Amino acid sequence: MDHPGRRPGTGTGNGFGTGNGGPRGSPVPTPTQSTLWQELPNVRDSGVLENLSSDQCKYQESMFEVLTSEISYLRSLHVLTEHFMESRELEETMIIRDRKTLFSNILKIREVSERFLKDLDERIFQNVVFSDICDIINYHAKHNFPAYIDYVRNQIYQEKIFTELMKSNLQFSAVITRLQESPQCQRLPFMSFLLLPFQRITRIKMLIENILKRTKEGTKEEETASKALASVSKIIDICNTEVGKMKQMEELIHISTTLEFDKLKAIPIISQTRYLEKRESSRKCPKERLSST
Repeated sequence: MDHPGRRPGTGTGNGFGTGNGGPRGSPVPTPTQSTLWQELPNVRDSGVLENLSSDQCKYQESMFEVLTSEISYLRSLHVLTEHFMESRELEETMIIRDRKTLFSNILKIREVSERFLKDLDERIFQNVVFSDICDIINYHAKHNFPAYIDYVRNQIYQEKIFTELMKSNLQFSAVITRLQESPQCQRLPFMSFLLLPFQRITRIKMLIENILKRTKEGTKEEETASKALASVSKIIDICNTEVGKMKQMEELIHISTTLEFDKLKAIPIISQTRYLEKRESSRKCPKERLSST
């Protein structure tokens, strides 16, 4: 549907319907045929393109891409939550604990995306030409995007439980395979949907870098874009650190189950200050060296 087509009673007055930001039952945003800002009917009809330089148009497009890519991302989140997570047939193949681990806080992630998209939608379609959106990105990076940290922290357990279920639970494997064949999955495997959040936060950083590259030096917009980039980069750095910590913890747990102290005094292996420094493996004698900070 061309802009500003939307379903009655959803979204803002000018944009793509995004719902009220609620975690459940929110309408899926309607995709637009126009992926470029200058191709929107209201932009073409306004005559504003005749007064903008090529660089100014590229600046508008770089900000508009944040909106269009968020729409695509949110639609994929709806597939993950509504097609997979809310599938009664799939739910019956798992115990509650495994289901909670597999889907983590994805409903919170979806809610964060809905709120973010709503604010972008209201700003971008308030006027034909918009000056900035990086203040919105910076606000959400500080107040809402930390939800991504919790999701990414759980990612190693998601992958582990999914692998185990696919190998040991034939009913789960059969249902997942059938659900993946749905046209709305667009031939993408279930695991690719689980990986979306971390990919999205990384993509947002790249989009901000593109906006910053097209922003005039010494302007308020450049300052705002720099702040947004720093805020999102901080989220990504924390995510990477958390992933590393969880992998180290998994290695320590594995080591603790293989070590035998016999008559010696047992040493507590699992600790926040202990990490695996080196691993050596051979057929006769696998060796592992532990260090503490």
